[in-house]
Amino acid sequence: MKKILVMTCTLLALAAGMASAAGNNLSWGECGLTGIDNQIFACSVNTGLPNLLVGSVIPPAGQAVQVSGMLGIVDLQTAGATLTPWWDVGTPGCRSGAVSASYNATAEGLGACNDYFGDPARANFLLPLFNVQSPSTSPASSGPNRVRFKFACAVGGGQGAMDVETYVFVGKVSHTKTVGTGSCAGCLNAACLVLNQVEIDQTVAPGNLFVTNSANRNFATWQNAIIDPPGCPDATPTQKRTWGEIKSLYR
Repeated sequence: MKKILVMTCTLLALAAGMASAAGNNLSWGECGLTGIDNQIFACSVNTGLPNLLVGSVIPPAGQAVQVSGMLGIVDLQTAGATLTPWWDVGTPGCRSGAVSASYNATAEGLGACNDYFGDPARANFLLPLFNVQSPSTSPASSGPNRVRFKFACAVGGGQGAMDVETYVFVGKVSHTKTVGTGSCAGCLNAACLVLNQVEIDQTVAPGNLFVTNSANRNFATWQNAIIDPPGCPDATPTQKRTWGEIKSLYR
């Protein structure tokens, strides 16, 4: 199972050393390269501060002129034929509700990127939405070992332009039901997460923008230390594949 996950993430990865350009970034703890690519958790407690998964976008130059909302789509995949119960966070999954969303990065103690939703001119006019699709939900995710997170937030007022790297969402992964009675297995299992798309909505020309490429690193990993070398991911700048293109590896 470890080898399969390494192969998967090898196909998904882009070189982290590439210069920043329009595209998406996914990291733990902070946005972009300020954050880290891998999160290690000892899986020994049910309490404590959540692990923060941070999605950000560098918009195409001069095109995000009056942003009314953003949507970030993250796909997570664990090794093995089925999703580990620890990551089954949709209703009625083993850890239902264990992952939540925040769209005010400043309120979460972050500050390395532009906080469009956290701007005081917009913070009181947010219309947030968070959706989880896992094997146990209806509709289900696209595979038995995957979960899809949809982070969306609209702005009801104070719309403006974006021209630098900007927070799209902060995913908050809690530690609930990790150990003890009623706990969910699989916290120590490795997982890969990919920010496959950011949609930037606006009501003026040039209309909605769909950003699918990586700026620096559009992937993050969980418990990378337990995967055999070269780890997950192994940067291969000449290859970039979608989740759909790698489904054959799991059949």
